[in-house]
Amino acid sequence: MIDENKISEIEQHKKDAELEEKSPLVIDKRVLLISFRSKLKWIILITLSFMVLVSIIVSIKVKPVWRANCRVIRMQKNISTPTDMPYLYNAFDINTILETARSRPIILSIMKKLDMKGYEPEDVGRMIEVQRGNRSNVLSFSVTDSDPERAVEMANILGETFIETSTRLQNASADSVYNYYYQEREKSLANIARLEKSILEFQKENDVISIDSERDQLYEKLKLVEVRKIESLMKIDEMRVKISDLEKKMAELPQEVMMTWTFTNTDEKKLILLKKELELLMTRYTTINPKVQNLQAEIDTLELKIANPDRAPEPPDNTSWGPNGLIQTYEVDKTRYEGELKAARANLIGYNNEIKGIKNNLIHFNTINDNHLELQRQLELSKDVLRIIEGRIAESRMALDTNTNDFQLFERAVMPKYPVNISKKIIVLGSGMFMGFILLVFFIGKELFDFRVKSKLDYEKYIGIPLLGQIPSEEGANANKFYANLQFMLDNLFDVIKGVPKPPIITIGSVNPETGKSFLMNEFSKMLGSTSKVLIIECVKDLSIEIEDYEINTYLDDDKPFEVKEISANINKCYFWTGEQIFKKMYKTSDFHKLYGLFMDYDYILWELFPSNYNIQLYHAVTKSADANLLVGRFRYSPKTDLFNLVNYLHEKDVQKVYGILNNIPKEYYVETL
Repeated sequence: MIDENKISEIEQHKKDAELEEKSPLVIDKRVLLISFRSKLKWIILITLSFMVLVSIIVSIKVKPVWRANCRVIRMQKNISTPTDMPYLYNAFDINTILETARSRPIILSIMKKLDMKGYEPEDVGRMIEVQRGNRSNVLSFSVTDSDPERAVEMANILGETFIETSTRLQNASADSVYNYYYQEREKSLANIARLEKSILEFQKENDVISIDSERDQLYEKLKLVEVRKIESLMKIDEMRVKISDLEKKMAELPQEVMMTWTFTNTDEKKLILLKKELELLMTRYTTINPKVQNLQAEIDTLELKIANPDRAPEPPDNTSWGPNGLIQTYEVDKTRYEGELKAARANLIGYNNEIKGIKNNLIHFNTINDNHLELQRQLELSKDVLRIIEGRIAESRMALDTNTNDFQLFERAVMPKYPVNISKKIIVLGSGMFMGFILLVFFIGKELFDFRVKSKLDYEKYIGIPLLGQIPSEEGANANKFYANLQFMLDNLFDVIKGVPKPPIITIGSVNPETGKSFLMNEFSKMLGSTSKVLIIECVKDLSIEIEDYEINTYLDDDKPFEVKEISANINKCYFWTGEQIFKKMYKTSDFHKLYGLFMDYDYILWELFPSNYNIQLYHAVTKSADANLLVGRFRYSPKTDLFNLVNYLHEKDVQKVYGILNNIPKEYYVETL
C-alpha cells in the first residue's frame, strides 16, 4: 500500500514545479496591438524629429552640391493687331536675347528676390550656366549651389526674370504708347473730378441736389397743395351749411321743457286701498252684506277701467320745467362747426401762400437749369474722351500681354534627386529607419515587461484565478453599459455563492490601495440593497468618535456588544478597526464565524478589506471565513506578481473561492462581454 504522505509530497512537488514554470511574461496580442497603436504616433513623431535633427546635422556637416535645370522655349509669333495701332514689338535675334541672361541687371534682380546678402554679383554669375540646343529655340538655365532648394528657386527665378527682361525689350514701343495713354487717362480723370466738383458746388450754391428730381417734386407738391386748397374751400362751404341748418333748428325748438312730474293718487293705488278695505270688512261681515257688495262692485269697476287699453293717461299732480337740452347740444355743435370753419379759412390762406412759394421756386429752377445743363454736357464729353483713352489702354495692354508668349517657361526646375557629389537623403532615411526600429523594440519590450494586470489572460494564465468581471473606466463609457457590467458581475457572483447557507460572506480586497474597492462596495450594496438586507463591514485605520459605537473589534476581543449604523432602509454598516492593536492579537477564522452568528437576519455580508500586504495573517483569516473572495485589480496599476503571490498564499492556506475583478479599463482596451 502506498503511503498517503508520500502521495501528498509528490503532488506538492508538482504544484511547486508548475509555479516555478509560470512566468509573468504573459503576451496578450490584443493588448499589445492596442498599446502599439496608441504609441505609434509617438514612434512616428520621435522618428521624424530624429530625422529632422539628423538632416540638420548633415546639412551643417555635409555640404553636397546640387544642380537644378529650368527650360525656356521661344514661341513663333502669329499675332494680328488692329490697323490703327502703329506700335509692334521689337524683333531681336535669339542669340542677342540669350546674351542678356547673365547680364548684371538680371543677376541683381535674382539677388534681390532671394535676399542673397553677402554674395557678390560675380559669385552668383559663376553659379549660372545658360545653354541653347543645337539650332533650336530651347534654352536651358542651370544653377549649381550647395542648397538644393535655393538652386531650384534660383533656376526658376532666372527663367522668369529672363522672360520678363526679353519681353520688356521686345515691348518697348507698345509700352511707351501704353504709358502715354495712361498719363492721358490720369489727366482725363482729373478733369472729370473737377467738373463733378463744380457741379456739386453749383448744386450747393443753389441749394439743389437734382434739378429734374426736385422740379418734379415741386410739381407733385403743387398738385397736392392745390388739392388741399380745394378741400379747404369745400370744408368752408360745408361748415356754413351746417351752421345755418343748426340755427334754423334752434329757432323752432321751445326754450323750456317739462323736466319732472309726480302722481300722488292713481287708479292702481285706489284699487289697492279698496282691496285692503274689503279684506277688513270680510273679517266682520259676510259676502251678502251691502257694504261688502258695494265695495266689491267699486273694485270691479276700477279693474275694468285699468284693464281698458284706450283709457287716457291721468294728469300728474306736480310738474317742474327747465331749459331745453337739445338746444344746448345744438349750441355745442354750432361752436365746433364755427371753430372748424375758422381753421379751414386759416388753412386756405396758408395753402395760397404755399402755392405762391412753389411757383416762385419753379421759376428759379427754370432760370438755373441752363447753367446746370452746360456743366452736365462738359462732364459727359469728358467721360466720352475717357472711354476712348481706356480703349487705347486696353489695346496697348493687349499688345503687351500677348507679346509675353514669345518665351515661355515650359519646364520648371524641380528638386534634384541626387547631389553632384553625395546624397543626404540616404543618410536621413537610414537614420530614420534605425530610430524607428529602436523605438519599436523599446515600446514593445516596455509593454511585454510591464508586469501590471491588463487583461483576462493575466488572471487565467499567470495569477491562476477566474475573472469574475471587467469594469470599464467611467470616463468616455456609456453609463447604461457601465452599470450593466456591474449587474453582469453580480450575476456571476450569485452563481459562485449558490447553495451557500444564509448569509453569504463576500470580501472585496486588493494587494494595493486605490483600486476601486470602495466604489464597488457602494455599487454592490446599492444593487443588493434594493431587494435584500445587506451588512457592510468596512476596515478603517483611524477610529473616530462618530464610528466608535459601530466597531466590531470590541466583540471580537471582549465579547462586548456593538451597534450597526443604518445607511438606508436595507443597508447597515459596521467597522473593523485596523490600527496597531491588530498586530498584538491573533485573530482566527473561528472568531469571524462567531461574529457572523450575530448577523443571521441579513441576506448578504460584504467585507471591504485592507490591502493584503498590511497584515497577511489577518487577511487570510478573514478570507478563509468568507464564501467568496473578490480580488480587485486596477488596469495598469496593480502588480500581477503581487496578485500571483497572494493567490498562491491563499491557496496554500486552503482559501479556494478567490475571483478576480479588473477595474478601470480604458475604453480602447475594454472588451464587450454583454
